[in-house]
Amino acid sequence: MSLTTPLKTLSMTDLFRLSSLINEGFGVHFKESRFKELERKINHIAKELDIVDLRVLENMLISNSLSEEQRMLIARHLTVGETFFFRDPKMFSIFKDVIMADVISSKIKSSKQIRILSAGCSTGEEPYTIAVLLHRHFESLRQWHINITAIDVNEESLNKARRAVYREWSFRGAPEWLKTDYFIKKGKEGYELSEVIRSMVQFQYYNLACNPEDFCRVFAGFDVIFCRNVVMYFNEDLRHTVADMLYRSLVRGGWLIVSPVEASSLLFSRYETLNIDGTTLFRKGLSDDFSIRAAELLNTQRNRSLTESFDKAIVNNNKAQPSYNQYVYPSEKNNFGKIINPAKPIAQVDIIQATNIPDSLMGNKEKSFALKEARKMADLGMLDEAMSLLETIAQEHKLDPELYYLKALILEEKGDLNGAEEALKRVLYLDNNSALARFRLGNILFNARKGEEALREFNSVVSILGRKDHEETLEDFGNMSVKRIIEVSMSIIREIEMQ
Repeated sequence: MSLTTPLKTLSMTDLFRLSSLINEGFGVHFKESRFKELERKINHIAKELDIVDLRVLENMLISNSLSEEQRMLIARHLTVGETFFFRDPKMFSIFKDVIMADVISSKIKSSKQIRILSAGCSTGEEPYTIAVLLHRHFESLRQWHINITAIDVNEESLNKARRAVYREWSFRGAPEWLKTDYFIKKGKEGYELSEVIRSMVQFQYYNLACNPEDFCRVFAGFDVIFCRNVVMYFNEDLRHTVADMLYRSLVRGGWLIVSPVEASSLLFSRYETLNIDGTTLFRKGLSDDFSIRAAELLNTQRNRSLTESFDKAIVNNNKAQPSYNQYVYPSEKNNFGKIINPAKPIAQVDIIQATNIPDSLMGNKEKSFALKEARKMADLGMLDEAMSLLETIAQEHKLDPELYYLKALILEEKGDLNGAEEALKRVLYLDNNSALARFRLGNILFNARKGEEALREFNSVVSILGRKDHEETLEDFGNMSVKRIIEVSMSIIREIEMQ
């Protein structure tokens, strides 16, 4: 009897086993009704990997011995790359008329920085649609710092997105002005997107199914996250993990946009559920009845142009190109401590009042307690109160690096990246070997397109951690291993050097 199992036609037992392994390793869930599709994909994968025995493929999946190239090849076959410009025009209309109006109003008096994530971006039509809308309808934002980050597990799709050349099929249902105003015909190849729009989007490889904690450290502080037609391919446990992960990556009041078939209030129970003009959306930390204001905004936009609210938006190809800043935001959202379950909030009486701490009592023991309370406040979203408490602590402990690091996190959360940068530099003045502060500072500098300065910080992180045991986990980094932190740092270093 042969000990090998040839591919081609697989048994139901084989398919159940492979489905489980793929679900565990890639987060893609194949139900029994999709086993024929799975069998076809497995055979394509085996052919490209030159594998003739099913057991060899299974062992590679079980032992996690896949190379990065092999993992990307498998992901390419497992994922669906079906997308086009302005997919779901109604949703994009709500994004333009309601969500952007809300985001701008919350930022106009503070940071003037907007960060948007397109998760599962495939070949780039979604993030480029977002960029086109911002360019066409919000001329006033051209002096702002705008970041559109797009991620996908399929490296081949990402390369197509970076190339930004599309055929007619990608324009089905899109307005006619899209091609005429933003694309150049490239013979039989198709249409090439203008550099103005391409420069607004930065693409990165990321597998949402792996290392969800890493995601919250690498991608954070987003005002809007698009994650459409992604979680529908995950199993139930992974769906909830990703829903929580995206929640933590949003700023307070940030928006999550999913497809109609994924819009489950049960799945996204941590979010505020909003029904805007028949479309279900989710929002983090919403305290007022935004549905009423959204309806008013929609009615207003139907009767007058957005230009009456935010500068005239006239597409003029003779004008200078906008100075949009490309950001990737590799930072850790909520490094204030553990995420507090919103269903069990800490009672207000448990939090000390910042103004009631006598200076004479602010010894080291009291300082440690006060810093913990400041973290607790920050976790609850009481950022101003936390900052006030830190100022009180600083009156007696001006040389405490932890104080300035926490201050940097709060300033970053509030959108004051310049203030956060200065606070982190103060940390490094007091503790030059703080890998955590250098990693955080490198993120901010990278986002601000200060490549050389960011490169210096990430190289320092690699140098500092290179002297440690690579299997050691660091509590300050959320129990990430030294090896993983170095890998992330090296990935960003390579990204900078390629620019």
